[in-house]
Amino acid sequence: MSVTPIQLYSNVKRITSGNIPTTANLNVGELAFGMITATNSFRLFGNSDGTIREFDVSVPTLDEVLTSGNTSEGTIVLENSDGTVNIMMSAANGFQDNGTAVLTANPTRTITTTEAGVMRTKLDVYTRAEVDAMVVAMLHFRGTVDTFGDLPTSPSVGDVWKALDTGILWVWAGATGSEEWIDMGSEVDMANFYTRTEVDALLTTINNSITTINTNITNLQTDVAAAGDLTLNDVLDNGNTSALSATVGAFTATGNVLLGGATAGDGIAISADNGIADQTYPVLSANPDTSRDLSTTQAAAMRTRLGVPSATEVGDMIPDVTFTIPTI
Repeated sequence: MSVTPIQLYSNVKRITSGNIPTTANLNVGELAFGMITATNSFRLFGNSDGTIREFDVSVPTLDEVLTSGNTSEGTIVLENSDGTVNIMMSAANGFQDNGTAVLTANPTRTITTTEAGVMRTKLDVYTRAEVDAMVVAMLHFRGTVDTFGDLPTSPSVGDVWKALDTGILWVWAGATGSEEWIDMGSEVDMANFYTRTEVDALLTTINNSITTINTNITNLQTDVAAAGDLTLNDVLDNGNTSALSATVGAFTATGNVLLGGATAGDGIAISADNGIADQTYPVLSANPDTSRDLSTTQAAAMRTRLGVPSATEVGDMIPDVTFTIPTI
């Protein structure tokens, strides 16, 4: 049995000259592909047993598709396997899916009410009329009247009117009778309230004062640490011992030490009963004993030295704000 051998093509060449290849430049079994200048098109050639043959690789044009297909001029139809129309593209009608319009931004394309309803259902959205119906009961400010008695007799649900004599806003709740006018309260004059900028400025001042206090405490801790440990004898030996010599015995016998003078009013007094006193003025202590309490004048003097406001002053800076939300 005789078998005709099959010659396999290989070694694809690219046509760069723009001319149809010949056996001089295309050997048996070789392919050549490229642009042919004469026809201004891409073409594929092969050398089959010494003969140059061209392979058909042309792509049909749209006109050729329309001419050969079951279409009319300016229309492309894509059909299902059973022959029913699925997608149609038309210059006159745009896109259609099984005879129904496809949504497009082209203002010349229209869709029917039914088609629009189907699209809204798929998008899960409301119509304008449905949205208007949902917000019809919202509040609508209508104007002002002199008194409550001047309110309209046939208002709509949600109408709001302001009575000028009281400043109260009245809203109509929907039933017949004056009892259905709901008091929404009066307008709030915001002139007496701090703005955000003003509050921020006050808080900045307070924060700066706190920073100053912390700095003073840190400096005090540094000074104490630098002084080192001192005994009472060190203090007595380095202080005004002449003034203390006649009094130390008497004061220490009752739990007191006096530095700087013969009496408590002349210097610093340390007492088990009364704490520490500076020329009769008490020194601030964390001891909760009421005997260590400061007078109002003494507390004010210390705040002045520290440059900080009192709790009452801070409270006055940030007034209480009360909002009343009316109910309907």
